[in-house]
Amino acid sequence: MFELFNIRESADAFEVSGFSPNVSETDSRTLSRFVFDPVNRKFLCADGDWTNDAAEATNFIDMESVIRAWSKYGMRKAEVLLRSTQNVEFRLPLRKGAAN
Repeated sequence: MFELFNIRESADAFEVSGFSPNVSETDSRTLSRFVFDPVNRKFLCADGDWTNDAAEATNFIDMESVIRAWSKYGMRKAEVLLRSTQNVEFRLPLRKGAAN
């Protein structure tokens, strides 16, 4: 017979030096996490208000905190703005489904 699945683990492409950060370099603060309103272009503050200045906004410690704040303030549309120390930004949409 023949083998249906012949799966071998391949080397991790990100294990190459330069891609894999050392544990000492992985601080949760190297990546900023903000709740961002893309329509009004404002950041969420700890008290539920909005600001134009990222320095005044809440920089969440982890994604769980982002989701809890987003849910607490009942936002329908927002984004998680991830910003690295190298000024690279990623935006992830936060949307409530129709059932919610």
